[in-house]
Amino acid sequence: MKYAYLLLVLIVLSVATTQGSVRFNRGDKVNVWVLKGIKLYKSPDSKSTITSTIPYGVSVEVLSTGTDSLKAWQGKITNDITPVPVTLKGYWLKVKYGQIEGYVFDGYLSKMPCLKLNENGSPEEVDTYIKRNYKGYTKRMIKKVVQGVDSEETTYYYKGAIILEESSGDGCWDTNVYFKGISYQDVQLFEKVCLNGADAAQDIKIKRLKNNIVKFSFASCT
Repeated sequence: MKYAYLLLVLIVLSVATTQGSVRFNRGDKVNVWVLKGIKLYKSPDSKSTITSTIPYGVSVEVLSTGTDSLKAWQGKITNDITPVPVTLKGYWLKVKYGQIEGYVFDGYLSKMPCLKLNENGSPEEVDTYIKRNYKGYTKRMIKKVVQGVDSEETTYYYKGAIILEESSGDGCWDTNVYFKGISYQDVQLFEKVCLNGADAAQDIKIKRLKNNIVKFSFASCT
């Protein structure tokens, strides 16, 4: 992902999800958040027959959260910027993909809308994602000087989301995303897609804060 401008982004999103077997309910439509797609198994066992591969961004329907699908399991995700795999904890979930029924690991799924990818597989910008999913906002702009460098701060107030963009002339910028009411694992999924191909990204962190807020941040210089 290439950045054409410098920015500081502050986002507060509200999507209610929790960890473990209660993350999803029967009938929920949930999205695949793994860029390489996920495997659909015939039974809740990674050694069972793989009936299909579900691509990134596709929605599946939750069929069952009963005891037959709640066998604990762990999965891993990575991208080309942070190659060390992140371990996710979760359960097997029975879902329907098209006309096929089977089992997937629920740690790879989220109710959050997925980031769109361009023809090269690069994700859309964070502010584009928010504007697309959180319609309507009020805007505030402030011009200031930070350590002798002119900057412009633009804040967009959405329903359930705040974006703070700050441009600077020093060739560097920070991005801070504050998720509210979204699980830590959902933020991990977001980070892996959001920064895929962002070769200038560094100092990437995800941190739990008070009041059910998870902070995702990174720095970038051109």
